[in-house]
Amino acid sequence: MSSPQMGSPSRMRANRSVVEAKCLTCGFGFNFGEEVVVCNVCGGFHHSACWDMAPICNHNVAGAAPAATTASEGTAPGAAAAPLPPGPAATQVAPPPVSPAAPRTPAADEQYCPQCREIVKREALKCRFCGYILSAQLAAQQILPAVAAEINSAANTALWCGIIGLFICGPVLGTIAIVQSNKAIREIDMAPQYSTYKGKATAGRVLGIIAVIGWIIVIAIRIGNMS
Repeated sequence: MSSPQMGSPSRMRANRSVVEAKCLTCGFGFNFGEEVVVCNVCGGFHHSACWDMAPICNHNVAGAAPAATTASEGTAPGAAAAPLPPGPAATQVAPPPVSPAAPRTPAADEQYCPQCREIVKREALKCRFCGYILSAQLAAQQILPAVAAEINSAANTALWCGIIGLFICGPVLGTIAIVQSNKAIREIDMAPQYSTYKGKATAGRVLGIIAVIGWIIVIAIRIGNMS
């Protein structure tokens, strides 16, 4: 149903100019892409749902239709007011659709960030978008002290469990020594600057293997003597 004030309304999808305006019915804004009704008299916008509930435009923008002549302005009382000619239609022209810009490729002095794929300078040490460390030297320098403490702890555990396992609980302590030494060596391979701990880790592994094998032999001998 169309308003007698605006003729047949036109409908369109909300673009930037629509989003910057307000609905002439409810006074609220619009969202990109939603259906809106355009007043053909004043060019104002209405939410599609607002227009369907109350199909009339208040014409509170430039281009409003002139008010009807009242009796005080010369119309005889009781006489029907002559219908006003429709005002000039204010056609709302939607801007042409904007095609998405082609992705920019890195220049000679630029590169993609391996983590967020944003373009950064080749000499950058860190990505300014996500903070990813691009410099291998800086990454090596920024290994947390907790990592060094973890490697040292694993290497010490491996060494002491390997030594004690030679005398008591060899199968248990020897296994712990092997597991902890492997953990320490694995961390050292990823952070070579902590290679000073590799000697302890390797010694713990060797002692752990000896403890496990030695205690297996001792247990097998004792079982053989009992039979």
